[in-house]
Amino acid sequence: FVGDQKIDRAIHPRSGILTAHNNTVQNYGEGVAGYAYRARSDYYDYFKNSWPACDGTQWKVCSGSFAYACKEDSECAAVGAGECTRRFCSNSKDTLCTTDRECPAGGTCSVFLDGRGGISESYPCRDQPGIGPGGQKAQPMMGWGNKFCSDGPGCTPVDRVDFIKGRDSTQADRDYFNCTSQTDCESKTGTSYKTYAYPHPLTTTGSLATGTGTVTTAPTRPSTRTSPMDRTVPRDRRSR
Repeated sequence: FVGDQKIDRAIHPRSGILTAHNNTVQNYGEGVAGYAYRARSDYYDYFKNSWPACDGTQWKVCSGSFAYACKEDSECAAVGAGECTRRFCSNSKDTLCTTDRECPAGGTCSVFLDGRGGISESYPCRDQPGIGPGGQKAQPMMGWGNKFCSDGPGCTPVDRVDFIKGRDSTQADRDYFNCTSQTDCESKTGTSYKTYAYPHPLTTTGSLATGTGTVTTAPTRPSTRTSPMDRTVPRDRRSR
C-alpha cells in the first residue's frame, strides 16, 4: 500500500476476522487497527441510529423489524416495529427467538444483542473484530511479516506491530495476535488459520496427501450442443 496522502491506517477492520501478512505499507499513520464502532457511545446512539452503543446495556430486537434494537416496547412502537421481544438463542447466537422453542435442542432464548448471555456484558460487541461466523465465536485476527512507515510515499518501511488496539473492546491476545511468523500464529490458541497446499490438490492428479501429480486442464467445450428443442417438428403438427 502506498498512500498519496497520509491517512490514519491502511487496513481498518470494523467487524469479523482478518489475516494480514507480508504487506509493505508506506505513508500511513498505522498499519492495521480493528475498531468496534458501537463500543463508543459518541458514535452510536439509539435515537440517531438503529444499532445503539455496545456499553453493557441488555439490548433486545424489535419483533417487527430486525433493524431496531430496544430495551422496552415503547422504543419499538415509536418506529412502528412491533414489540421489544426478540433475543438470541444461547446455543445459536445468530438465531433470533422469542421463546425457548425456537432454539435448537437444549438452548434457551436468553442472549442479548451483545455479550454471551450474562448481565450487563459489553464483550463481545456483536460481530466486532475478532468475532467470526457460526454463533458469535471468538476467532482472533492475525498479523505477521508486515512493514510500515509514515513519512511520505518514499519512506523506508520497517517492522512494526501489525495490529493496534482500536477501542477497549478489541484486545491483544484475545481479539488479535501480533505474531513473529506464520508458524507462531498457527500455534496460538483460538486461531483457525492453516496453510493450504499450493498448488491446490484439486488442480492436480495423483496423491492428494502429497500434492504430487500433473496439473490437469479444463475439459474442452463441445463445438456444438444438442438441445431437446433441436429437432424437426413433424409437418402435420406445425402451426398453420
